[in-house]
Amino acid sequence: MVALGEGFPKLEKLSLIWCSNVSSVGLTSLADKCRLLKSLDLQGCYVGDQGVAAVGQCCKQLEDLNLRFCEGLTDVCLVELASGVGKSLKSLGIAACVKITDTALEAVGLHCKSLESMSLDAESIHNKGVLAVVRGCPALKVLKLQCINVTDEVLIAVGNCCSSLEFLALYTFQRFTDKGLRAIGNGCKKLKNLTLSDCYFLSDKALESIAIGCKELTHLEVNGCHNIGTLGLESIGKSCPRLTELALLYCQRIGNFALSEIGRGCKFLQALHLVDCSSIGDEAICSIAKGCRNLKKLHIRRCYEIGNKGVVAIGEHCRSLTDLSLRFCDRVGDEALIAVSQCSSLQYLNVSGCHQIGDGGLIAIARGCAELTYLDVSVLQVCSLSFSLSVHPAHFLHGPHAHRATILCSFMLSIFGKYTSSFLCY
Repeated sequence: MVALGEGFPKLEKLSLIWCSNVSSVGLTSLADKCRLLKSLDLQGCYVGDQGVAAVGQCCKQLEDLNLRFCEGLTDVCLVELASGVGKSLKSLGIAACVKITDTALEAVGLHCKSLESMSLDAESIHNKGVLAVVRGCPALKVLKLQCINVTDEVLIAVGNCCSSLEFLALYTFQRFTDKGLRAIGNGCKKLKNLTLSDCYFLSDKALESIAIGCKELTHLEVNGCHNIGTLGLESIGKSCPRLTELALLYCQRIGNFALSEIGRGCKFLQALHLVDCSSIGDEAICSIAKGCRNLKKLHIRRCYEIGNKGVVAIGEHCRSLTDLSLRFCDRVGDEALIAVSQCSSLQYLNVSGCHQIGDGGLIAIARGCAELTYLDVSVLQVCSLSFSLSVHPAHFLHGPHAHRATILCSFMLSIFGKYTSSFLCY
């Protein structure tokens, strides 16, 4: 670290992720030499308070600091850091720092008036500390929270104080309710990106509040929120026309009609992710295909009610599709892939575990999707050697199809082993 500081005095950005041998002594020396530092990532480093405090004393232009998994830090270093770089600091990340408490966050709220992004993952943090940041940092645009001791009181304050908030992520909370999300909808009109993960006490009313108040929403992820169902997502479809990406993971209560509303109201949707959504079937995918013709990315995994009909609709209507993943969708077969082969821009295809897919579908893809650069057909059971023999090797090894040679060779090696030798030596 001493040599690094002496050799690069004009250094502005430094990442030391999981460099376990970095010490406070080395960091202190670096901070003294590299006073123009603007971005520092110390994730997983075993540095102590002295080193981080030195950064605060010397690097007055610091804007971005990541302290995730810096387990040796205490409140002392963050108090000194905040007082030292409070005027310049814009982004701060803290996770698994068990000795950091509300006292440190109070210092951040007091000194870091320009803070725009805060990521917190800590069991030792309570309402008091987060409230200090929310009330003291009015420029906050990004807030990521995974703190089991934080409640609706914080979200109410966010709604009242952080009118510029654009990104909100709430992970594994069991204490947030619809009341907190109602405050976000009322106060954070610029919200564009919302992630709700394992928030068990949120219901449809939470999404209804977001839909009514946050018309600029472009990205929504709902993961494992078991009390959010069809009505909540319907409201998003009716009120958030700018939505471009939607992810629904382990949402058993969200059904077809919800995605039908998305198809009707969100014409700019470009990416859809569905994982273990047992109530979503072909009807929903058909609605998306007909309404969201700009769709470029569709990832579906273990949604057993989705079959050929839905995927055929995607192939017929979403000709701009570049990324398709249908993992372990038992009802998807060759008919679906034949339709998808009309998507000439397709670059990424994953159909691993789709046991109804055989040679016919893969042959259609091989002949129709000249831009394909990634293919995963793991654990398919119906494929035979005829897929590889149906397309002459020269089709892949010359002209615009040359880049697909690697894909086909890898596929054949994994499926057919020694029988591909003649092709590979062509």
